[in-house]
Amino acid sequence: MSCRLRLLTCLASALMGVSCPAWAIRDVDARPIEAIEDDGGFLRTIQSDDGMRARLEAAIRAYVPIDGDGPTIFLASAVHIGDAEFYHELQTFLDAQDVVLFESVGYEDDGERVSGDALRAAISRRRARWLSHVIRELGGDIDGVDDLLARVDPDERVFVESALRDAWGRPFALGAVDANGRTIGYVASLGADGKVGGDGVDADIVASPAYPPAPEEVSSFGEGIQQQLADALGLVFQLGAMRHDRPNWHNSDMSAQELVDRMGGGLVVGDDGGSGSTGDPLFDLLQGRGFLGKAASFMVRMVGANPRMRALTKAMLVDIVAQADEIIKAQGGELGRLMDILVHERNRVVIEDLREYIANPDVRTIGVIYGAGHLPGIEEALLGEMKYQRAGARWLRAIEVDLSEAGLSPVEVRMLRSMMRRSLERQLGR
Repeated sequence: MSCRLRLLTCLASALMGVSCPAWAIRDVDARPIEAIEDDGGFLRTIQSDDGMRARLEAAIRAYVPIDGDGPTIFLASAVHIGDAEFYHELQTFLDAQDVVLFESVGYEDDGERVSGDALRAAISRRRARWLSHVIRELGGDIDGVDDLLARVDPDERVFVESALRDAWGRPFALGAVDANGRTIGYVASLGADGKVGGDGVDADIVASPAYPPAPEEVSSFGEGIQQQLADALGLVFQLGAMRHDRPNWHNSDMSAQELVDRMGGGLVVGDDGGSGSTGDPLFDLLQGRGFLGKAASFMVRMVGANPRMRALTKAMLVDIVAQADEIIKAQGGELGRLMDILVHERNRVVIEDLREYIANPDVRTIGVIYGAGHLPGIEEALLGEMKYQRAGARWLRAIEVDLSEAGLSPVEVRMLRSMMRRSLERQLGR
């Protein structure tokens, strides 16, 4: 395997959440989405136009208790760099949940925390916005709840049903008004007091599909390799595109030092001893430090400087993400072993937090956004000991690439894909 492909493999693994078992990922041809059989995976790649166009899609999967007693849980696949619209859709949906558990090693929350009716008002505002987003997807003209549920895709009905009440447990009012010959839809809650009017937490909450909120501003997040790669490929980095400081968002991950200790390292995070290296290959890669990190940074700069290479690398990432875990495990040695440890150790944190929130009668919906490689293990706990069952899925486009824009011909694309496929298969011993 070439040095470039090895580095891309490591980067792809980091982008999709450390590792991703092969059975959790699928690669499908260019059939319409409605015609694709859903086999329970969390990521899929779709190709069209003779391989000239490709996109990576990530799932949000819904789960409900078998006995009907408990919150609805949503597992959302985190792809750590992607299109800005992908993160906007994720943020809009997750903000509407009572609780969101997210992945971020060493995250320190300095955002304002609220509780009680102030928290319920914040969640209700964002839940109304998400419902109005769904109505806008359906054309913006909905005649009440029954019409909405009849028109939404059956596989996504649980997403809408779980959002039909505000955070005080009262049904949203859905309808439309005529404004100078224009039909304006609305989603409304009467606030904490349940009465028309009011101030503060008692104020009415209204959202409309005709007036969508502007997406969050995308900013850079440090100088790590993930941010560098996002910039080079014309994509955005999750930590710069999404807000994790919402009052209903809670970090459900290990600290950076805990992570290093589990890996068997003795370094103190943040102390490189003046060497320019953290002493750990994975941290060096992600932070762009040490030999591996500097090599990756150099490669990323080369990619960003060449439009043709940029498009090809973007397409390679879409393909490699689907097989990165298999490739890493095929390397043998410490890297594959450490990746496996990291997935299981961090999953324990999420599963324990889920148990706590499931037991809270005030929590009716829980969102979990984690690397796709973690989700099969979390799902296994849900379907097993927690006695949940699958209830639906919503697929979002994470990355899309059009190789014709880079001046590549279909023949060149087929040759390049064939070369990469053969290289991957050799590495996997196929």
